[in-house]
Amino acid sequence: MALQAICIYRPCWVDASGQRVLGHDEDETTAAIVALRGLPATPRRVVFVSQAPEFIESDTAVVAAAGIDDTTVAVERRLGGPDAVLDAIISAHAGTAVVAVHADAPAAAAAALIGDAGAALIDAGAVARSLPLRMRAIGDAEASVYDDPRLMRERGWRPATEALGGDMPTVIVGVPKNYARSVRAQGEDVQGPAAAIIGLASVIESRASGRLIAVNGASARAVDMTDVTGCTVIEIARDPVPIGKTTVDHSVEIPISLAAYERAFDAKLSLAASVCRCGAVEFPPRPWCSECGQPSGDARRALPRQGAIYSAVTVRIAVPGMRSPYSIAIVDLDGVDLRVMAPITDVPAGSAAIGDRGSLVLRRMALRRGVPDYGYAFQPEGPAP
Repeated sequence: MALQAICIYRPCWVDASGQRVLGHDEDETTAAIVALRGLPATPRRVVFVSQAPEFIESDTAVVAAAGIDDTTVAVERRLGGPDAVLDAIISAHAGTAVVAVHADAPAAAAAALIGDAGAALIDAGAVARSLPLRMRAIGDAEASVYDDPRLMRERGWRPATEALGGDMPTVIVGVPKNYARSVRAQGEDVQGPAAAIIGLASVIESRASGRLIAVNGASARAVDMTDVTGCTVIEIARDPVPIGKTTVDHSVEIPISLAAYERAFDAKLSLAASVCRCGAVEFPPRPWCSECGQPSGDARRALPRQGAIYSAVTVRIAVPGMRSPYSIAIVDLDGVDLRVMAPITDVPAGSAAIGDRGSLVLRRMALRRGVPDYGYAFQPEGPAP
């Protein structure tokens, strides 16, 4: 078992306390896709671990596969914490990527690629005790979380870490940093499932062998890492941007049309244009060609993700179902005679200008009656030279 690469994504937005948070158009799925796309190779299989049942129960698998440009990749979804992430990594075959997200501040997504060569992982054991932490009654949207600090420490974290402790330098995740320090171990600010992969990256970046213990209440999993120089750690983190205040007009709820959602789903997620026999390329795909008037057919062409802003506008009035203010751009795509319209993301509204270059990235466009609607937004890199 070897870790070939780790990619950590930290969103650019920061709250009033300076903690990184997911943007208004991000969720666990879009953040996980950024981390997966940052890996040096496309995985043959993806294991998505989350503590949010709604992401496990939704169409996460389809969106994740399309987001990494490989609809044939197998995506498995698991419900669990950092110990489940570590368990998935230990049991994975070469070519598998394990990805997890922590959506609360400080937010981060992390993906680990398993290969035939890299940093060696040795199973250091597991411990599990009965200590209920999350309970969700049938029909409840959210779980009730029981986390009495003293009980957690004395009946959960302490016995678990003592059972798996060793002589090697140790990183403990899934517990507060002050508790990790009290047992002479390194902790992480990021909690939740993503903490397990971020903890592995901490051991690797220390350039020394070490043990990682991933704790989830009274359960824990541990691995020893040797020859840590064989793994690459990639971090995606743009300069921090204050998230600012936005308003949402709730006076009218925009209903979702499942028929329209289904028609646009594949084209939006794969960023594919229709190609008519006359040579016209159109996005979104059209059943009838606007150039020759004939049926466009089923031919599709993957569009490039890079381009420059041709025109842009900022909307500052309240729009039902949208956060205001927001900016929209007409983007001139590289290498194809086509422009697409996309909202602008990861910069304050009104700050992007004509000529700014950037990339199209998958974002959550809206949440209509609980159904996430995904599409591509334009992420500026900076003004064109």
